[in-house]
Amino acid sequence: MRLEFLGDDPAITLWHDGVFLPARVWQRQLWYAEDAREGIQTGEDALVAGYVEATLEPGGSLDLVASAEDDPLRALAREDRLGVPPPRTLAGCADAIEREERERIARWRGSALAGARVTARQAREAHAPKSPTPRACSSGTSGWRSTHRTRRRGRAATSAWRGSPRHSSSGSRGAADG
Repeated sequence: MRLEFLGDDPAITLWHDGVFLPARVWQRQLWYAEDAREGIQTGEDALVAGYVEATLEPGGSLDLVASAEDDPLRALAREDRLGVPPPRTLAGCADAIEREERERIARWRGSALAGARVTARQAREAHAPKSPTPRACSSGTSGWRSTHRTRRRGRAATSAWRGSPRHSSSGSRGAADG
């Protein structure tokens, strides 16, 4: 079914696997909740061209395709977007279009997640604290500064280690000497 409008508005073609019942009824002064929220007080006239009816079995579906193109299903078939060979029914075409769209979204999500992982890794590397360069100490232990004992309120504690723990000469890291 094809709906043609006056003026420069494009025609709309409908494909369906039901029965179209023409109505040709004008609904005058339709008010929309969104318009009311925005303070718009004018209504709109709309043509109800007709209805599509179908008897559906449990779990069944009604397929309806609306397009401003003259023949979008043929165009999709020429582009091999419906599969080879293309489906012979509207339901098969709708399934192929839906499958392709889901695959496109899955590819996009995969690319977006991969990009997010790269960005997160780069941010982590850019903001990670730089590890200090090991320095030789006068005591001969490479990469460590010697610790010292301090007395705070009657308890002994050692200062924090610097460098890599694998160069420890005492074997304990930051433990209290007691």
